[in-house]
Amino acid sequence: MQGAMFSSLMLIAVFMIGPAVSCTTAVENQDQEKAVSIPVDKLTNNPVGTTLRTNRKLAKLSAQINRKSSMVVQKLPLSGSPSAIYFENTNTGWYGSDKGVYRTTDAGRNWNCIYAIESGFSVNFIQFSNPSTGWILLQKITQNLSGFEHENDEAVILNTIDGGKSWLPQYRQKSVVVTSFKIVGENGWMTAVKYGPENHTNGILVRRLNDRHEWIDVSQQLNEGERSSQDGALGLFYATATEARIITADRKIYQTIDGGADWLLNGRFTLENFVVTYAGMTDSQISWLIEAVTGFEGTESRILILPRLDDGNEITSIDFPGYFLKGAIFDSDDILFAFGRDVVSDREGESIRNVILTSDDRGDNWRTLYSKEIQGDFVAAASNGESIFFVNSAGFILKLPLP
Repeated sequence: MQGAMFSSLMLIAVFMIGPAVSCTTAVENQDQEKAVSIPVDKLTNNPVGTTLRTNRKLAKLSAQINRKSSMVVQKLPLSGSPSAIYFENTNTGWYGSDKGVYRTTDAGRNWNCIYAIESGFSVNFIQFSNPSTGWILLQKITQNLSGFEHENDEAVILNTIDGGKSWLPQYRQKSVVVTSFKIVGENGWMTAVKYGPENHTNGILVRRLNDRHEWIDVSQQLNEGERSSQDGALGLFYATATEARIITADRKIYQTIDGGADWLLNGRFTLENFVVTYAGMTDSQISWLIEAVTGFEGTESRILILPRLDDGNEITSIDFPGYFLKGAIFDSDDILFAFGRDVVSDREGESIRNVILTSDDRGDNWRTLYSKEIQGDFVAAASNGESIFFVNSAGFILKLPLP
């Protein structure tokens, strides 16, 4: 069961080095798509009694999106199958695919290839601490006719100190699938699932980037438990230079405040058959977890809202029947955008739509911002302060201007 669960996780969250090959030509924005009227036929709310707090910024955004003539959603063609995106500032951003790393200096109008990767790898995460210093994480996933071969999977972390002109490896390891990656100043964290023979999980892996630019293993204590060899680290809620909060496949929540030397079990919950697709935290330290499942009984997602680190273990669960949510992005403590797929049934049968949902009250109430049948899936999102960029695996970005 664990092996099946992690295979599902990889299909959701991991798209991913080798020697550089020649970059493809720059990609220029040549296509635009007018926003369609947004159907609000599937709203998901918390139990009756929830108070809806008005947020003028979101109300203005929703009105703007629903006026066809006043808003344009840009459809930006990209090279390869995009899997990660990051913006340093309003104009400078990066996206990664299974072809390489691309940069824009004009808020996404044009993208230039700055680093190409060999076949078999794809960019999973991109992050910069300043305009010169950045990191990319690349993942290789191996597969044959009978399924995944996790023993031959490989993760690589590359670092640049010249704004992306050159990249040097900082870390490389086989038989791991990285599930989260976070840079905090000059320090960083990553979580991963380790694999052993015959694709069996082989423990939790958490590494921390220290002041000597070494990715040290800080997960020894996490692997001392009874079931640790069958467990794996699925996500990173929160991180500073020395503090972190993670979620494992056994739905255990661990916290460290000393750089991983000691870990405290901060909570545990059980949701059968669901896979983690997103873990994150707002600036006010409220943790968010998205889980999803699809099968004979249909598709469903849940957003779990965890308390602040010192507020106990009570968890709020919000159900999204018919949705397969893959990720989220925060515009503030109150405003959250979640993205994924929606299965719609009508007289002609079932159709799958890419959707963007939003809440302006910390998850109490949700509305649909975007819903359309298009190729691919939304797999990542980033904000430059003026717009949110939703990356689609079919090779384009939807750019949603903020009011």
